[in-house]
Amino acid sequence: MRVVFCSDDLPVAERFAGFREVLAGVDVPVDVRVERDAAIRVRMSAMALGRIDVASIVSDDDARLEVDRPARLVRRSDPDAFRLLVSLRGHTEMTQGGRSPALEPDRLAFYDTSRPFHGWRRPIDGRSHLVMLTFPRGLLPVPPNLVRRLVGVPILGDRGVAALMVDVVKRVLTDAAGFTAADTVRVSTVVADLMTAVLGHELGRDAVRAASSESRRRVLRAGIQSYVQQRLGDPELTPATIAAAHHISPRLLHKLFQEQGTTVAGSIRAARLERCRADLADPLHAACPAGQIAARWGFANYAHFSNLFRATYGVGPRDWRHHRLG
Repeated sequence: MRVVFCSDDLPVAERFAGFREVLAGVDVPVDVRVERDAAIRVRMSAMALGRIDVASIVSDDDARLEVDRPARLVRRSDPDAFRLLVSLRGHTEMTQGGRSPALEPDRLAFYDTSRPFHGWRRPIDGRSHLVMLTFPRGLLPVPPNLVRRLVGVPILGDRGVAALMVDVVKRVLTDAAGFTAADTVRVSTVVADLMTAVLGHELGRDAVRAASSESRRRVLRAGIQSYVQQRLGDPELTPATIAAAHHISPRLLHKLFQEQGTTVAGSIRAARLERCRADLADPLHAACPAGQIAARWGFANYAHFSNLFRATYGVGPRDWRHHRLG
């Protein structure tokens, strides 16, 4: 990961001002305050994991640090994104939308960059570590309105898919230096899939409490999207099998997709094409024929796949591979 700020590079008297300047200049600018005369020791690193921006902030001090993103900073710069906070050490609290979860180590919470928030962190035994994953609203196959239901809700990261999410974040931090460009693409897909799984799990629990029909439809739609993503390589993935797996009628299934301005078949086809596109550009699959990659993701007829690929991306699959791999 690229070091964005290291307080050890500055004189003690200039460290807080330097850190404050860095946080004011990022895509999601925030203001920070620290206890009077408190000395900070902070290291901030960042990397782009596909369309996911990862930032790690490690503090080796005892200072209580406050963070504020008021409306004026939202107006100044907003990437129109969601953010997943992963607390690895220390005590963190972030208030947004009337919710103020206390994030102990190995707890997670989603936040919305387009809304103001306020928070603080205090180290445990002189150390804190917070990881932020910022991603575009359209990255995950979960409607933004549904994600907002979980904004500011603490998620326990010591069990189930949330625990797996925490473990993968830790491995990304320790192993990122050895990632190739192809590794980064693959790992970004894993991280996005895990965030989708965490949302699906938490929303599933929330659905039990949901009272309105529209809430249940949103939860159902998110579950279907996750089911489809996990089975893109299955040639038997059809509207009929999807409907049966979710105990709904094919008619309702088609209506759920139509409400989002798409179709079941179109959504499956687009997702399969994206997986093929990524594999064709991956050096790990350089020796694998394009037709085999297409078949792996559910395209039995290569000529049909090639025409679809060209119509979608403006270039044929073999030309795309040659352009990316040389």
